[in-house]
Amino acid sequence: MAPAMTVARPSDGQPVRKRIVAFLAGFDARGATWYHHSYIEEAARQAKISGHSITIGKRRQPMADIGAWDVHARIDGVEVDTRYEFWRWDDIVRTEWARGHIRGVTRTLVSAIDGVVNGIYRRMFAWSWPVGVSAALPVMFLVAELLAALLLVTIGYQIGLRGGWGATVASTALGGLVAALLLRWGRAIEARYNLSWLGRIISFTSRHARGRVPGIVERRRLFAERLVSHWQAGEVDEILLVGHGLGAQMAVSVLASALRAAPNLAASGPRIGLLTLGQTIPCLAWHPNAQWMRDDLTEVADNPAIDWVDISSPRDSVCFALTDPVTALGEGHAERTNPKMISALFREAMPAEVYAHGNHDWARIHFQYVMAREKPSVLDYFAITAGPQSLHDRFAGMTSIRDFTRFRSTKLQAVR
Repeated sequence: MAPAMTVARPSDGQPVRKRIVAFLAGFDARGATWYHHSYIEEAARQAKISGHSITIGKRRQPMADIGAWDVHARIDGVEVDTRYEFWRWDDIVRTEWARGHIRGVTRTLVSAIDGVVNGIYRRMFAWSWPVGVSAALPVMFLVAELLAALLLVTIGYQIGLRGGWGATVASTALGGLVAALLLRWGRAIEARYNLSWLGRIISFTSRHARGRVPGIVERRRLFAERLVSHWQAGEVDEILLVGHGLGAQMAVSVLASALRAAPNLAASGPRIGLLTLGQTIPCLAWHPNAQWMRDDLTEVADNPAIDWVDISSPRDSVCFALTDPVTALGEGHAERTNPKMISALFREAMPAEVYAHGNHDWARIHFQYVMAREKPSVLDYFAITAGPQSLHDRFAGMTSIRDFTRFRSTKLQAVR
């Protein structure tokens, strides 16, 4: 067990002068190089819009599984130094990214059956039907493709039967050729709408719940140790853990492990903030084999010393928009302040044409959380990660949204 910190926790309203950001990306095979470049580009855009001064250093690698870069910013007249760490698990994503189309299709279909049998799809539609549609879409598309291909071959065979053996072979072969062209066209559609990505996310979540993802437990343990080490050093005012998409699941588990290793974490020393963006935590937490995720979730949510803000948007169809993941487990929130649910207000954040056509590119919408906004806002990602306000102070005056029910089905929620 880590020794308790004796440094006083920064008081509310005290500006952050030094910060460490630990960023956990979602199910994304792109690594620190891509995210460093994106941070540079988007921070520059936001600086012009909001009047920030932000200087971003070169990417370096302090540890094998961690990339990092320094950020010096002058925001609201205050200078802040931030060390932005990219906590890598993209190598695990690449390993899990099934090689070959047939293997990917097989994994997606098997995971979908697992989700149906265990009631996960029903719960998705009950709590946020856009997530249910997004999860079901790649499966339905694959099934439709396979059935259509089988139908074409069968039609060719039946037509050929009327003309003898030679005609049967030729007609069946022609049906098979048309079916192959259909499947090839289907792969182009999958790529156009990132359906393969969605399918692999479904597969990964199922395998993760069952403990079948090699190396991920050890990686979470490494990150928890890194977090405790930063806290013990006491060199910064705030340690901000950021989880985007599936990275929110990782972030919660990492923080829960750190809290078990150092029970006094966040009660003293640097503030500990948890920022989850476009989270998909319930998809994993609902799985019968994921008791560990449910334990981690309640460990973090029940700790009042943790500043947990969850930002999501109803426009983001691959996240549980404004859905408290703990409440989705049936735990309620009468005496609990975590997480604070905040709307991302994407209509104000994005160009009108991009917002209007968001359904055609869910990935673009899903990445808006870590991109520049069109207008200055309290939701400015770069002010959050490099500015003088702690996560707690920035959102202290905002009320948590706990009554968003537009995407919920009370009838499905009532079914056990």
